[in-house]
Amino acid sequence: MHKASSSVVKFLMCAIASLAIINVYVHAETSSTTNSATDSVTKQQAKTDKKTSNKKSDEKKLDENSVFAKQVESKLKEDKILKKFTFTVEGHQGMIEVNGTVDNEHQKQRAIEIAQHTHGVRSVTDGVEVKGKK
Repeated sequence: MHKASSSVVKFLMCAIASLAIINVYVHAETSSTTNSATDSVTKQQAKTDKKTSNKKSDEKKLDENSVFAKQVESKLKEDKILKKFTFTVEGHQGMIEVNGTVDNEHQKQRAIEIAQHTHGVRSVTDGVEVKGKK
């Protein structure tokens, strides 16, 4: 009986060893799959973060353009010579377009100079017209 008992013990030990090996293999596969899934999620998050960053950057540029345009509009409204006229000012990437109608060439030039000397403005498109001139 001792021999039979010994055989059973050996069989059980082999079975336990086999289960341990299978467990290690399954754990390695699961870990690999988990790492792949984690890598995929990380890559997707990086893409999302980049899109969000670009969107924020674009929003910041829009805000800056809006600020520059509003600064120019404000200066035109505050100017003692030009305050009686209505101007529209649009901005894009530091480029400002000034539109409106004035009475004479001197007023037109003054409006453009005010826009050109506003901090952050890189260039000005002149859309100001003089009444009676085309």
